[in-house]
Amino acid sequence: MSDSGVQAYIVPSEDAHQDSREAQELLCVVITLEKAALWTDGRYYLQAENQLGPKWTLMRGGSIGVPSYSEWLKDNLSGGLAVGIDPFLVSHDGTEELRRTLFDSMGDLDIVRKSPLRVHDLIYAGVDVAMKLSDARKKLSAAGATGVVITMLDEVAWLFNLRGGNVPHSPVAYAHALVQMDKATLFTDVSKVTPDVEMHLESSSVTVKEYSALLSTIQRLAESGSKLWLDPTKTNMAIVNAFSEGCTSFYAKANVDGKNGISDGPTALHRPSPLSVPKTIKNAAEISGMKQAHLRDAAAPVEFWAWLKVKIVTEKAKLTEVEVGDELLTFRSNKEGFLETSFDTICGLYFLPLQNCRLLPILTGLGENGALVDDEYLLLLDSGAQYTDGTVHFEGHISIDQAVFPENTPGFVLRIGLDYCHEFTSCLRDVLVL
Repeated sequence: MSDSGVQAYIVPSEDAHQDSREAQELLCVVITLEKAALWTDGRYYLQAENQLGPKWTLMRGGSIGVPSYSEWLKDNLSGGLAVGIDPFLVSHDGTEELRRTLFDSMGDLDIVRKSPLRVHDLIYAGVDVAMKLSDARKKLSAAGATGVVITMLDEVAWLFNLRGGNVPHSPVAYAHALVQMDKATLFTDVSKVTPDVEMHLESSSVTVKEYSALLSTIQRLAESGSKLWLDPTKTNMAIVNAFSEGCTSFYAKANVDGKNGISDGPTALHRPSPLSVPKTIKNAAEISGMKQAHLRDAAAPVEFWAWLKVKIVTEKAKLTEVEVGDELLTFRSNKEGFLETSFDTICGLYFLPLQNCRLLPILTGLGENGALVDDEYLLLLDSGAQYTDGTVHFEGHISIDQAVFPENTPGFVLRIGLDYCHEFTSCLRDVLVL
């Protein structure tokens, strides 16, 4: 950092597609030449306290009086200093919030998982690619745009009826899509495109290009006068910068050619993605798949709880939190259509006495395999799975804010002023990210 003239570096949790579970959990790291700070939410306060070294500062995101990382930077850096961030990892809107600082590219996206793409069959998708492209082009025409860049991994997967394995626990692939009035292009690692996928895309006149070709393509579109639809909340600054550079080239050439009064040049149309709403409106095939996946998945916890009762209550077996979580995976992986878990299973006990109570049991500080599970304490199990026809997140709905907990129960901490810092949720989706 010192050699590059950067006094601080921001490490967000998003990837180049603004896609991350941790992004929703306020996870961010800021490193300066003298300090390092981690922002996270209440689910990870205790884990962070146990694992962060003495040179780190824990910023309890969402708490009163805790500044955002941009506010913290403003307070801890002198004016005029440079702050570095990878432009692939920050959105256009995010950059606008940090406009007072200088952004430097400090690296490229590292595509590490090489799982091949696979076709998401029409019996699960319900609508073919050609129809989805037709609908998108109608929206382009109405907006006066000549093309749109799709950056969100789940939207790309939905549009082209494809699934992948680049992201752990999510059946998506690192890819961008460019939809124009007369063609559509998928930018991805071409080595992951199987013959079946190639045939599937060709049937809808979709061209495949290398992932790295996107920026040069965007720049050429601007140089040719295109009006490009960009979602400012989902488009990283590398794409925005490429289009801006192309616009600069276009207008510079127009001046040289004597077209100083040109009125029909390239334009970036900043508006929400045209796929956000259509993707959320589920068709009959998607709804059926979600229901069937949920029914199959529901059997796994039932079988698991029966097994656990025998092991803990009858046999008095000594099983750790990790071993219990792994056993649930065994039951679940035997179900038809199982692909992988939809997130790392959270399995942990609520402990008493109060000073040992872990409000959110996420395997912290009690040995490599966690604590021993017994029949005296409440066990929380938060898990989910990806199936060929649906995504399941099993946890439960608990109205926690108005509940009254008796003494000597884990919930009693709420009555003495400690914050639960987390909600219970449950969701069911059509083979995409949670």
